[in-house]
Amino acid sequence: MKKGLFTVQMLVEGIPVREFVFGGKTYFLIKEGSIFTLLFQNDTDGKVEINTFVDGLSVMDGRVFGFDGRICGCLVSPRDSVHILGYGSSSIPFRLNSRPDSEVCLMDKPTNIGNITIRFYSEYILPELYCPISTVGSIPRSPNRTEILSPFGPSRHSKSFQRDRMIESLIVGYNDEAGFAAAGIIVPPETTD
Repeated sequence: MKKGLFTVQMLVEGIPVREFVFGGKTYFLIKEGSIFTLLFQNDTDGKVEINTFVDGLSVMDGRVFGFDGRICGCLVSPRDSVHILGYGSSSIPFRLNSRPDSEVCLMDKPTNIGNITIRFYSEYILPELYCPISTVGSIPRSPNRTEILSPFGPSRHSKSFQRDRMIESLIVGYNDEAGFAAAGIIVPPETTD
């Protein structure tokens, strides 16, 4: 599924599953018991952070879905992709199970089953101020050099990611045909291109 500047795929045994749109929402069709993975492609020229929640739990650490800003995500370089295999260190795979057997129910958190929430954040780039060292009072001076200055002195070019703003947010659903039918979601006939 191409959504704006990003591509999202659900894979079962490494093969993309069928997707369709119903009522303006995208859905992935898989079979009961299937173990799936998620593949995200960053089609932008900048680094992004992708926060993903499967069945209401963060794929990074199993925390319950929220907008409090404490949830961290996967960093994806420009024009690169990330393949998410399961919760945390993938010791718990993503799996379509009937509600009582699902991993989130076994973890005592049975909310949002069948939904994947994805948020994409751009990187905040701190403006760099170039200034000759000789104009900075107490910092050792070197007339033949310039330093990158911050309010706290010379910068060390931190490689850490600073979240800027959410640039895309989407919710997709997944289920099998019987689950979609029970929810009143019509699965269109498969077409061959």
